[in-house]
Amino acid sequence: MAMEPAANGATTPEAETPPEPMSTEQFVRDDPRALYARLRPDQRTAIAEEFARCFRLSADEGAREKYGAELTGMLEPEQVAEMHAYARDHHPEILEQVMQHPVTRASLEAPGAKPEEINPEAEQAVGMNVPTDKDIPSKIDRGVPGPLP
Repeated sequence: MAMEPAANGATTPEAETPPEPMSTEQFVRDDPRALYARLRPDQRTAIAEEFARCFRLSADEGAREKYGAELTGMLEPEQVAEMHAYARDHHPEILEQVMQHPVTRASLEAPGAKPEEINPEAEQAVGMNVPTDKDIPSKIDRGVPGPLP
């Protein structure tokens, strides 16, 4: 691992640079294979699921059969790129719809970025404030009659 000198002269692990965001223009015009290669497998698969959903809803029977199937497992860049290219060439409205989807937008903002790690201490603090079923009075506790057995 590369080390960088710190201000005091000691060496520290090289800081990870955040991924370069992609614009919607790049999403439309750039090589889809290269675009999806920059994404994590879960990011590109989530985008592919939105493509598949849109193709299932389309009037294009061939696209419904070829691209509208339920997806299983993580997809390779080539698989999603094929869906992308078909939408760009035959259904620009689908490409636009997928591009505006929140998952796609988030993936373009941070392509390949590691998902945020869960902080157990913060999770625990939030968890302690969440009411459980023990905190919520039941119908019996409130005297509300229920159905007879």
